[in-house]
Amino acid sequence: MRSNACIRSPRRPDSSFPQVRVREAILQRGLQLHDAFLMFDYDRNGLLSLAEVYGALEWLQVSAARWALMTSDCHVTRRA
Repeated sequence: MRSNACIRSPRRPDSSFPQVRVREAILQRGLQLHDAFLMFDYDRNGLLSLAEVYGALEWLQVSAARWALMTSDCHVTRRA
């Protein structure tokens, strides 16, 4: 029995996901993802605080998803 679920190709991410919109906005501004992380990490602690994420989203002109902003303990780390 076949499922009616939509199968998406991993090569073409769905632009409705917030992380895809953020990645596209960063690349459209000519930045590499790592460079954008360093730019948004204002206090240079290797983490993005909620305030830094919010500032990055405003600078990128990407509307922040309500669920992301309601998270009180949200940190994004760079990979070593």
